[in-house]
Amino acid sequence: LTAIVANTVDLTNNVSVVGGAGATDGLGAGTATIITTNTVAPSVTLTTTTRFQLYVNNTSSIASIYDLNGSFFSVPAGVAATPVNWTIQFKLDGGANNCSTVSGGNITSTGATPIAAGGSRLICAEVLIPPTNQGGVGRPTDSPPGTYVLNFAVQQQGNATVTDFKRDSITLGNARNVSISPNGNQNTSPGGSVTYQHTITNSGNVTETISFPGAFLTNNQVPGQAWTSAAYIDDGIGNVGVLNVGSDTTITNAVTFMLAPNSTQLIFVRVNAPAMTGSPPNVTTITATYNMLTISATDTTTLTSGLRLDKFQQLTACATPPAAPTITAGVPNGAWSNAAIPAGAGTAPGQCIAYLIVGFNTTANNINNITISDITPSNTRYHTACSPATLTSGPLFASGVPANATAGTVTAVSAAAPAGPADANAILLPGASVSLQFCVRIN
Repeated sequence: LTAIVANTVDLTNNVSVVGGAGATDGLGAGTATIITTNTVAPSVTLTTTTRFQLYVNNTSSIASIYDLNGSFFSVPAGVAATPVNWTIQFKLDGGANNCSTVSGGNITSTGATPIAAGGSRLICAEVLIPPTNQGGVGRPTDSPPGTYVLNFAVQQQGNATVTDFKRDSITLGNARNVSISPNGNQNTSPGGSVTYQHTITNSGNVTETISFPGAFLTNNQVPGQAWTSAAYIDDGIGNVGVLNVGSDTTITNAVTFMLAPNSTQLIFVRVNAPAMTGSPPNVTTITATYNMLTISATDTTTLTSGLRLDKFQQLTACATPPAAPTITAGVPNGAWSNAAIPAGAGTAPGQCIAYLIVGFNTTANNINNITISDITPSNTRYHTACSPATLTSGPLFASGVPANATAGTVTAVSAAAPAGPADANAILLPGASVSLQFCVRIN
């Protein structure tokens, strides 16, 4: 009886005991030493998978089955002990004997067939890393950079004393991804001005410093056509989401701000048109930089022959469109307003907002060949139920709308050419209005 030897198991990386595994592969009893480190570049939008090759070596004299376990030993500062939305799982090798591919579903043991005495079995440990643009309360991103240390362990079924573990790690790199959207397109009359909203979004996993160096705001029709523009940062005070020239910060070369992962900053671009007619459409480009990378958005402003364009909005029930407006001198009646809608129950996800774009002929001349278009705002989708069956009034007809519950552009145009001097199907008379109305649902 004194010759009986206890059962043992040895867990190694990359090479089995028979294959010549050494200390650098985890040969022997588990220690605090990190054996294998995988350096991973996380994805901004997709789950990333990284794998470790684990050899379960049966160093006993009898065949055995072993249970598998994986856990986090340590994580970067500020991360939950078990990182949210991370997954550790095990699979069988796909046939190449290096875990470059895997087969079958997840497993929790080495399988129904015992590992023979002196034999080994390759197990592929997978760690699923969530995208950097995913986060939650108290965690701007689920995948902050840093070192994640893992413990992998095996235990003989039915005998908790026969066990071994090894320690591996993941070095998760920085993901830098900042964007500015959307590109804008509006009309104004000579001497008029329009305001564009842009959202700067950090979808990466590190805080970025946003700056505006050099000629960050340009107009392609300057100087000959006398277009001018200015940019502002929404201060988040008062009328949030509405340009307040007196309080919103004017963007200059000296302006910078920090943008945490998965946070946004609203900025405005105000474009002023020249007083004279005849200018080609003007393209205003705003450019920002972060970590020596550049992002930009463009706004195209077209001069019309005295067609003043205004936009109004109101909260509305999602099942039916609001009552058709009466428009006098380009201004609708009732609940339509161009003031900001304060945050509340009506602006919660699933609620609806109706928009009304009114074109008003401020000149003494007829206007034809009119096109009005608008884009469904960020975080909303076109909603058919609360959009009127006929989206337009006056000499316009809808020429394109997004499919229900999708984002896109709503467009209306007039007839291509008047059939005669008083053809109401193509001409907007002096003092008359055209309108485009549609509805969106908040994501």
